[in-house]
Amino acid sequence: MNKAVELARALAAEEQDKDSRRCNIILHRVPDIEVENADERNIHDKRFCVQFLTGLNVGLSKDDIRKTVRLGHFR
Repeated sequence: MNKAVELARALAAEEQDKDSRRCNIILHRVPDIEVENADERNIHDKRFCVQFLTGLNVGLSKDDIRKTVRLGHFR
């Protein structure tokens, strides 16, 4: 009985993990902006994503983007 419960929990956790990653998008070679403030950089990144995805006619609004994360070298 315990094995069945543990298996069900593991499957539920895996499904929740997949669901949380379902809407992730990775953009490569996004133009960098020279600002010192991280908040300004995040605003720029969000604005770039909105413009890019709007250009693809995806049908989204600014509120659809919850978080942006910049990977790579930070200046």
